[in-house]
Amino acid sequence: MIEDGSDNKIACVLKVLKSEFDLGTDYGGWVDIPASKFEVCGLTFYEIKRFLKKLVGNKVLVDVDFIYGEDAQYDDEYDYDVCKVRFPNDFVGSVPELQGGKLIMRKKGDFYYNGALIEMSKNTHFFYLLEILFTKADQNGFVSYEDIENGFIARGLEESINSDARNKRISNARDQLFYLARVNGNKLANKNLDGKELMENVRGEGLNFNNHSI
Repeated sequence: MIEDGSDNKIACVLKVLKSEFDLGTDYGGWVDIPASKFEVCGLTFYEIKRFLKKLVGNKVLVDVDFIYGEDAQYDDEYDYDVCKVRFPNDFVGSVPELQGGKLIMRKKGDFYYNGALIEMSKNTHFFYLLEILFTKADQNGFVSYEDIENGFIARGLEESINSDARNKRISNARDQLFYLARVNGNKLANKNLDGKELMENVRGEGLNFNNHSI
């Protein structure tokens, strides 16, 4: 589940969204919702944006956009912050099973980034790398080159002839993951929601898997 009481907050967000949806949408399913409507949930505008983007990733919402009141220049523009929300026709105000925990999650053999499926071939070095990091990272997210190599060997790959070859194979697998894997049709980005590298190289030692809680 989502940590730090966020499960209650997202339930509150869903309640606000459902009340706005029930009032009706435009032809494309869009509704302009003042950010102040979410004040009852105790959220900052930053947190509202984060939750709404997560709901898009979980396919609860179709799309979101944001208008900043401070940017208003004309009388017919909003002079307050607004969340533009595009609802699906069948919006029911609930979240699917995969809704919390970590940025990268696994369900039935597939990996998800912020709730959206990571599309990639499974019998590949880069899939194995993600699998190893997901299962072997310590509490700080670190996995040594030695442990990654052992994970490769356990999955049927030949042992590297030396440490340089080992490190190059790991580096190549990392590069291939972010070049070939897709999320919603786009390349999987090597960054988490805080802007840090998702897989960060620790020179001469291993990788940090910055898979933070959401």
